[in-house]
Amino acid sequence: MTSENVGLSNNTAELIEVSNDLGLPDIDSTPGNKNVSEDDFGKADVIITIKTGGILFYGGIVLAVLAIFALGAYAINKKVLNRV
Repeated sequence: MTSENVGLSNNTAELIEVSNDLGLPDIDSTPGNKNVSEDDFGKADVIITIKTGGILFYGGIVLAVLAIFALGAYAINKKVLNRV
């Protein structure tokens, strides 16, 4: 990923070959003509971005959970071993 390939990208698609269950072709559009007013053409704007810092965030969560488990195990062992 570089700064040249991020941002807004226009994505388009058109159905080229369409028929119904009886094998009849589509009668209200011309396939492959890229006419945006026909019902066989679709478009969507896609935003391509870069996310940074995920490793630090999730790594911090993992370390916090491990610390909680370790403190819990220490507290349980301390209470069990001191009951003699």
